[in-house]
Amino acid sequence: MPRKKRILLLFFGLLCLAAAAALQYRNFCGSLRAGQAAQLLLDDLKTAISKPESPPPRRSTDTPDAESTFPESEFAGILSIPSLGLELPVYAEYSRDALSRAPCRQCGSAADGNLVIAGHNFRRHFGPLSRLRKGDALQFTETDGCVYSYTVAAVSTLSPAQAHLVFESAHSLVLYTCNYSGRARLCVFCDGTAPAD
Repeated sequence: MPRKKRILLLFFGLLCLAAAAALQYRNFCGSLRAGQAAQLLLDDLKTAISKPESPPPRRSTDTPDAESTFPESEFAGILSIPSLGLELPVYAEYSRDALSRAPCRQCGSAADGNLVIAGHNFRRHFGPLSRLRKGDALQFTETDGCVYSYTVAAVSTLSPAQAHLVFESAHSLVLYTCNYSGRARLCVFCDGTAPAD
């Protein structure tokens, strides 16, 4: 192979490696920001749930020192997954913008036994869901303080053609996220019990 061609191929290979490293770094930073934003929201939401008569000031997720009124009504509640060490605020309505900060209620409710929550596969969001096992415990605390308990019934990977199963399951709670390729959905199907006292 001519020397010029080898140098060109080497340069192209290094360029591809640099692009891959830059993309990995961008994803890592996005995941880190999402985890920090969720933690700020969670802290404020916990305070609002424990003292509903006087919502606390909220730190903006963009500028941690900024103060504004905490929009408790924007949230459905708090999802706790002890086996993964996760506790996350859950927005009441799904939007791409909200999803970049915390998981979102896609549809249903805990009270009706048909709650579906979507989240990004960030490391501090729904990325670890694949580590859940049948029988693992979860809890969902609504903003009024009502706590619902669940156990994992199944963890499945669904193809795009099976995506409708997320919304048509008979399970009380469904958590889902993209797998890392983005071509399939990792779903956790959970069965619930009556609200804990």
